[in-house]
Amino acid sequence: MKKSIGLNRGRVNLRAILFGIVFLISFGLFSNSALARQYDIYNVPETSSSFAGGYVALEDSNGDLYYHNSDYSSFEPSPFSFLAIYDTGASGMILGNAHATELGIPQTGETYSDEGIGGTETFDVSVPTGLRIAPTSLVNATDNSWMSDPSYYDSYGSYKFQISRRLDIDVMGTPLLAHHIMRVNLDDWRDMSLVSGVTVAKTDLIDTMPTSFGAGKTALPVQINMQDFVNDDSAPISYDRNPIIPNIQIIDDRNAPDNQSSPKDWLFDTGAQLTMIGRNYATEIGIDLDNETPVDSTEIGGVGGNITIYGYRVDELVLPVIGGDELIFHDPIVFVPEEGALPADLTGIFGMNLLSGNLIQDDQGNMFIDPNFAEWYFDPIDSNITFVIPLPSTILILIFGWCITITKRRFNR
Repeated sequence: MKKSIGLNRGRVNLRAILFGIVFLISFGLFSNSALARQYDIYNVPETSSSFAGGYVALEDSNGDLYYHNSDYSSFEPSPFSFLAIYDTGASGMILGNAHATELGIPQTGETYSDEGIGGTETFDVSVPTGLRIAPTSLVNATDNSWMSDPSYYDSYGSYKFQISRRLDIDVMGTPLLAHHIMRVNLDDWRDMSLVSGVTVAKTDLIDTMPTSFGAGKTALPVQINMQDFVNDDSAPISYDRNPIIPNIQIIDDRNAPDNQSSPKDWLFDTGAQLTMIGRNYATEIGIDLDNETPVDSTEIGGVGGNITIYGYRVDELVLPVIGGDELIFHDPIVFVPEEGALPADLTGIFGMNLLSGNLIQDDQGNMFIDPNFAEWYFDPIDSNITFVIPLPSTILILIFGWCITITKRRFNR
């Protein structure tokens, strides 16, 4: 009798479950926000050689372009343009030594000390210098003539640049990027760079977000807060705030399910090839920095010099999506520098390896990027980063969301 009652209860429970599925699906069809969803990203590369950026030119206060004062073919395919990286992790605008010298950019005689991953570095400072940027709508051209015609270049203000005494990398930081929406098209990646081993995405600076992203895609907005790391009105350079993603969490089975690391605020750094965390944070995650063997090591360079850092694989890196969903990167590698190497006491740096996708070689030996996202938007105007991904069918999303609700994730958070 007890068996029979138990069986009947099981049938009743099964009917209730099936009814619940139908109800949730039906309800979800009319309310897209009814259920929290998780979006999973796999095959995250360790590092990225791909960046957002484009071709830029500089002009004096009269609007006249600066031209290379020697054979420009050794630099870029036009007598005035050069490739620059769009770097949300840079509070200033940086000119590499080679281009600043070749273009003859005048200096004020001032210096500025800046802190980076390798320590502190002293920069010279330019006079206010105008910036022009070439549109990437012309990158399909069969030649480089579009980069040689100044009429194609749009003006983007005037800045006092930091001029490096040792680096030959040109960086457009947040004095530019904090005032425009940056659209990075990963589905249409272009090898716009003449620098060996570096790929530059088709990147545009736009004033408004699109109203739609095309059929079969969904947009996942992640909150950012713009933070002032310079905080010095007397600084002789142009500078602006940098984007922070709040409440990123690392979930890892080095710790018990009820003892996971707490959410942290991370710098969103489009100039970082890889993802980094501080040593105290690594210890909180459960990484044994003294005894655990790293899965990789690499030398990185930037402001202040070069350092060697070591990488450790973690289970999940979780971004909270505005509205309650989650964007989860599975099995990424996070690199841990020496104590004090992360500038501005940062906890974590969200690097481009999480966004750029994997470098793939086809049967003909051609190399291309297999992106994890169709595109993404850095929007400091509305304080978010929007990741655009293919959208599964509504029914599957709802069933998946319901399954998450009743079965929970591997860890309860």
